[in-house]
Amino acid sequence: MGLRGLLCAGCALFPGLALAAPPPASAYAEYAPATTAQLSPDGKLMLFINGSGDTVVPMVANLDTAKTTPIRINDATPDWVMWKDNQTVLTGVRVTSMLYGQFPIANTRLFAVSADGSQGTQIDFDRSESSTGGTYGDNRNPTPQIQDHVLSTLSDKPDHLLMEAPYLSYDYPTVFDVNPKTNNKQLVMGSFENIAKWYADPSGVVRAGIYNLVTDTHGGYDIHLIARSSESDGWHKANYELSDVAFSPADPSIVYALLTPREAESRVVAIDIASGTIKQTLASAPEGTLYMMTDNGRMVGYASYAITGSTYTYTDPDWAADAATITKATGVASVAIIDRSTDGQRVLALVRHLGKPDVAWLLDRTQNPANLAPVLTDYPNIPDSEVAPTRWDNVVARDGMKIPVLITTPIGGATGPIPFVVLPHGGPDTRDYGPFYWLVQFLVSRGYGVIQPEFRGSNGFGTAFRDAGNYQWGLAMQDDLTDATKWLVSQKLADPKKICIVGEAYGGYAALEGAVKEPGLYACAAALAPVTDIPLMLKYNRNFAFLPPKMQEDASQREAVSPAQHADQVQIPILMIHGRKDFTVWPNQTEKMEAALKSAGKNEQTIYLPNADHYFTHPADRLAVLNALEAFLKPVLQ
Repeated sequence: MGLRGLLCAGCALFPGLALAAPPPASAYAEYAPATTAQLSPDGKLMLFINGSGDTVVPMVANLDTAKTTPIRINDATPDWVMWKDNQTVLTGVRVTSMLYGQFPIANTRLFAVSADGSQGTQIDFDRSESSTGGTYGDNRNPTPQIQDHVLSTLSDKPDHLLMEAPYLSYDYPTVFDVNPKTNNKQLVMGSFENIAKWYADPSGVVRAGIYNLVTDTHGGYDIHLIARSSESDGWHKANYELSDVAFSPADPSIVYALLTPREAESRVVAIDIASGTIKQTLASAPEGTLYMMTDNGRMVGYASYAITGSTYTYTDPDWAADAATITKATGVASVAIIDRSTDGQRVLALVRHLGKPDVAWLLDRTQNPANLAPVLTDYPNIPDSEVAPTRWDNVVARDGMKIPVLITTPIGGATGPIPFVVLPHGGPDTRDYGPFYWLVQFLVSRGYGVIQPEFRGSNGFGTAFRDAGNYQWGLAMQDDLTDATKWLVSQKLADPKKICIVGEAYGGYAALEGAVKEPGLYACAAALAPVTDIPLMLKYNRNFAFLPPKMQEDASQREAVSPAQHADQVQIPILMIHGRKDFTVWPNQTEKMEAALKSAGKNEQTIYLPNADHYFTHPADRLAVLNALEAFLKPVLQ
């Protein structure tokens, strides 16, 4: 079997043939590897992350022989992977430590491993001998919490890697040249006050940084830029709010930046370093929908995410030509180039159909004629015929604000009112995009409609819309969900007696708050890794820096919108699921709600998964979530 057959084993042979029964829950719980794929510089190997059961590991595939090799890093879960050079893989992993010796928190570490998996080195910045430095926001712990920030792979220098970590200052990063084989380090640049992140150009010279400028007494801040045209140049400031930086190899006098001002659209611009003025605007779009695409520090293009799908624009002519070739061959306009070999003979790209699972394709010019074929498919055991289409609509909230909503209904289902799940997203300052989402498609496959309200405070619909969510937990943000639910009924889409609310993280909080505030609106509520008590959350989160000022300031206001403080008002069945290794929202949040519900004599079911993280990353944990949800929803909604 060739590589494509090996990696796409289980791909549907007859995508147009409807199945008599929906795919099993396990098909939706699979790990999605396509977006993690990377090519080695010589194009001979492909690196990606894959998972099975309770294991998630980096994998190296030989594109010529189809041999795959797992890269095992103890029991750590990989967050990301990249190539250092043709022989070495870098992977950032999450590990656990104790805050103040009491509270478990997630830390990141970096491993450099040979491509055959035989040798590896942990790169760390641990400093137990010193009393300074530490985690972000924790000056009593001398060990930096975040230790996997790579600024440049320096791929032409086998014994060198450019990294940053909060080492000389517990708040701000220091830059080191690290030997990935020995973990030896040389100081490149010390910490600058307020500089939160450094950027290196393609040659490995640190030429930009973004700094935090405090703007109000609540800890709010703007992010601005310092940059230089060369290693010998002085630093210049540019007073624009921004979130990302990239370089032009052809013109060192400019730097590209993604501007994200609070009162205007996002823009990708070219800034003259010496004067700090904008020389060119390349693109503009609503806040949260525009992103720069970079390759080893250089700008290669930008992406815009809209309701109708993603658009990729390439400023690098070679990347643009490759995207055009793939679009012509596949007939799909949305092509995201993931990686290119140094010689351009092999190109890896995501071919993105709106609402369908991602597929990674390989353009291989080493063959004659050149070949284009899929090499990695997300969710291969879900046929296209079983993927329900998603559409956008708008709901007008009670105060007149327009709330975008995503609606997905069962394929060939009833046209009249049907059982529905209201699914608010996490964050809360994130958003739903509309591409394939495993949880939505699973729920729809079981016969339920799903609505995903983009409540105020969501990212990607303009700055004013995002800021309208400030201090609105449990208030206007929750009212948006209520209004979207009532809209479903008014439009005769949902059966008013068969609507449940389900969510993850902030969405889990919103599900429980919905059960408290609207006991007659929902038939049940399920919360995955939820926040349940805001004062309890803030008690521990205050130890960390750079948290957005989104929460109510008055203690009584926080308690008023904390579901665990009002469990006696719940009148519907409640399901809660939390991972014991969730260090984003600690399990004590669910424990408090569970105790409150039990004390009030309410109908609740609580499940703790011993190895699950906040995102239910492992397929086994995701499958446990889906099985529990299916069993919980069925007697209520069917």
